[in-house]
Amino acid sequence: MHACAARKPPLLVSNVPTAVDDSTADTAVFLIIGALRNFNTSMLALRDGKWRGQPPPPHGHDPQGKVLGILGMGGIGRNLKAKMDMFGMTTIYHNRKPLSEELAGGAEYVSFDELLARSDVLSLNLPLNVRIPGSIYVFIHAC
Repeated sequence: MHACAARKPPLLVSNVPTAVDDSTADTAVFLIIGALRNFNTSMLALRDGKWRGQPPPPHGHDPQGKVLGILGMGGIGRNLKAKMDMFGMTTIYHNRKPLSEELAGGAEYVSFDELLARSDVLSLNLPLNVRIPGSIYVFIHAC
């Protein structure tokens, strides 16, 4: 934000809640599936002309049955949960306070410590502020 404001002319930055919830959740889905399936390693091998088992493809993981942990179950988190339901993942989440059952959409509210302990995949969907330099992060636990 400071770098944008310091430019001449300055770049204007704004927070537009809900405007990009869907596309941001799509990006998270791409990152989650790609990481679980080890797509990057396979794509790099292919670009180097190393396919057909040279090296053998890395072991990937199915999303089915994995636990998706969401820290920040706002618009992006709820959208991500709905998309990952299609892949057979169970969702748990942590917010400052639990959502209504309708907004949670079947996701289970858990403590922060339990979120970290139980998640196979952890998605941080938090607003940009001085303490958090970004809006979406995805971590994959060694499944």
